Amino acid sequence: MSKPYSQARALWAITRASFKAIFNQPVAVVFSLIFPIIFILIFGAFGSGGGPSYRICLAPGSDTVNPIVSGLKQHPQIRFVRYADSTAMKKDLERGRLTAIVTIQKIKDTTGKPPYVVSTYSTSASSNTFGGFMHALNYIKLKIEAADKASKIKEIAVIEEPFRSEVRKYRQIDFILPGQLGFSILFSTLFGIAFT
Repeated sequence: MSKPYSQARALWAITRASFKAIFNQPVAVVFSLIFPIIFILIFGAFGSGGGPSYRICLAPGSDTVNPIVSGLKQHPQIRFVRYADSTAMKKDLERGRLTAIVTIQKIKDTTGKPPYVVSTYSTSASSNTFGGFMHALNYIKLKIEAADKASKIKEIAVIEEPFRSEVRKYRQIDFILPGQLGFSILFSTLFGIAFT
């Protein structure tokens, strides 16, 4: 009596045959398994040297002629990014490509008060760079205040508590993995047919 046809057995037979075909050929093992792993390690190492880079954007309506902006522009790790529209800016912020949106407002009545208020907006996607940027911002503020001892104003700016919203965190693997999957499909279509 013959056994009834089983989809699971058929799938297992095809999978087993494919693995036998791959492992019988050393070239297939290299291109299917070892090469993608080496590829991931090489591209994963890019961008890790030279310290972190903080990409920031000034919010529309911010005061741009002040010592804080000058200090931020002189910092070697801070890069200013300009956007044509707010949609692209928010998209980059949600993906972690932008560290923070910075707003600098000048206070008109500065009698005994700091003349500027600095507020920052960020998301959880840029949590790996936002802390470092806040340290750099505080350092720039202290440096300006130390350089301007003759001024009657002791504090140049008030740095408000940062506002951060929770979004899906993008990691490096989110960008590398789809590329590797496409790469594996490409090689399996090119070499898989010939090997089987």
